Amino acid sequence: MEKAPASKPFVQQNIFEPRYIKWDSFSDLPYEFEELFTFQGWMEFSELNEYYYPYLIQEFYGSMKEVVKGESFSVRVKKKSQIIDVDFLASVLNLPNDGNRIGTFKDSRKLEGYDEKAFQLSIFPEGTPENEMTNISLVPQNFRILQSFIRYLLNPRSGSHSYANSLDLCIMWHLVNKIRFNLPFLIFKVIAKSSKHRRLPYAMPLTLIFQAMGVDLSKEKKFSNPIPIKEIFKADDGRKRSKKEDKKQEEETEIEIESESESDSETESDIPLSKLKEKSSKIDEGESSKKKEKMKLKMSDFVKISKANLDMMKEIKEMSGLTLNILEKSHELQKGIMAEHNAKMDMLINRLDRQEWFMKKMAQMLFGESFGKFGDFGSYPQGTAGPSNAKAAGSSGVKISEVEEEEEEHVEAAEKVQKKVS
Repeated sequence: MEKAPASKPFVQQNIFEPRYIKWDSFSDLPYEFEELFTFQGWMEFSELNEYYYPYLIQEFYGSMKEVVKGESFSVRVKKKSQIIDVDFLASVLNLPNDGNRIGTFKDSRKLEGYDEKAFQLSIFPEGTPENEMTNISLVPQNFRILQSFIRYLLNPRSGSHSYANSLDLCIMWHLVNKIRFNLPFLIFKVIAKSSKHRRLPYAMPLTLIFQAMGVDLSKEKKFSNPIPIKEIFKADDGRKRSKKEDKKQEEETEIEIESESESDSETESDIPLSKLKEKSSKIDEGESSKKKEKMKLKMSDFVKISKANLDMMKEIKEMSGLTLNILEKSHELQKGIMAEHNAKMDMLINRLDRQEWFMKKMAQMLFGESFGKFGDFGSYPQGTAGPSNAKAAGSSGVKISEVEEEEEEHVEAAEKVQKKVS
């Protein structure tokens, strides 16, 4: 019975979308960006356009173990082990291993001759509030472009596109002043603290590291869709975004490894490296058309929602009118019922008065002498129901005439009795 293979030390973070500089995109601008990168020895690194291997990248970061604190760590990829330090990175990535070693905010503040505050004042417009001096979208175009190089290529990280932290500003200061900056040291520091990243950086440079380690890449799933770096525009506010906004941006831009099919992988693997740049140049056109399609979809959804809301308002209005009509009819019915009850009460009271008079009249006729002292009982009481009550009573089905005829018969009977007595 075969043993189950040991679990691989994968990490769950997504890959930071790889990017490269397409220098032709900036050839029409009056800035010598290539000269600044040539001085630093970063031209080859900036144009790196390689396949990248998401599963190997996750295995690389998941297997990291510190060897010498702050100086080296070990990794294991496909049973190939390697000690990673600054010298190894400089050699594999063909980067000069000299210049100022800046890897953290603290390093930038200790750098002799560098004043972050003074540099901010030199690039931001006069009168910019101090709390806005990290918003790189406020500075001239050349500095915005430099920030895009730093933010996407040299010091890649999640968050606001145009928010420039202390490390970004220090790298920019080295570039514009042509002071050598040790990029391999920065890459080492960024990789070493990968557990703090939302997404894993340096996807394409890691391909060169895998090759140097002797990892067999022929059967590995690979991708080749790097994005050319563009200028960071003023549309981005440059402020630090909330975690909710940051998460939303990641969801929109992150690379979904699991969603890619094997057939896609095989198709991309057949594309020769010489055609990668041509394929990448078409990405911009595709992006613009996709944005237009998304805008159309959003507008159509908005129209549908508006129509649905309008229909709902109409239904509510109709229901309100129906309810009002029901209430009015109910009120009229209640008024009719009350009028009917009032008419019945008047009839009952009238009848009781007549019965009382009749009883007294009978007693007087039978015992005239004894009751004579009480005086005359008056005339026979008449009905007190007015026209309105009579109308209401009539509508209720009560016949007043029948009641009066019955009482008149009682009166006639009493008069007959009185005649016989006399």
